[in-house]
Amino acid sequence: MISQTPQLPLALKLPVHARLTDFIGSESETIKSTLINLITDPAQQFALLSGARGSGKTHLLSAICHRADQQALTVVYLPLRDHAEFAPQICDGLETADLVCLDDIDAIGGIEAWEIALFHLYNRLRDQGKTLIVSAAQAASHLPIQLADLRSRLAWGINLPLRELSDHDKQDLLQHRADQMGMQMPVETAAYLL
Repeated sequence: MISQTPQLPLALKLPVHARLTDFIGSESETIKSTLINLITDPAQQFALLSGARGSGKTHLLSAICHRADQQALTVVYLPLRDHAEFAPQICDGLETADLVCLDDIDAIGGIEAWEIALFHLYNRLRDQGKTLIVSAAQAASHLPIQLADLRSRLAWGINLPLRELSDHDKQDLLQHRADQMGMQMPVETAAYLL
């Protein structure tokens, strides 16, 4: 008799409890509305968030995952910078989720097994009419992806470049975070900290 061992879920958690309303920047409203449309409009299935470290990519992925979860959608968040902690086979079956978010897709660039797994995941998600949002430091045309078919898929869809925050945006962010923690930060204090 074969014993059936129950499948154990991976201990993957969203990195931060982020909200879309917390995202601040010069084009934040356009970016937020585009992401919301991705989870509400079945015609839109793919987006690539690109930007330097600290531009808000992980925050936005976490926030859209929370938003989708609140709408009773099934969500998977996978931090690919931690790809050494799990095998590419983790992608098998993810197409059953309504939304899959892959953070730091450039981290698996040049790793054949990962690139093949993500290529097939992309195609399965598209065939199922599900949504995929990925993040990377660069735009699709500059990703270190070796598999030409995956590189071309990542160029499809919506490209959302994230700009570095201006000093004014950073000041607003400091004041916003202070307010969330129940503190008031005068403009002068925020300016001094910057």
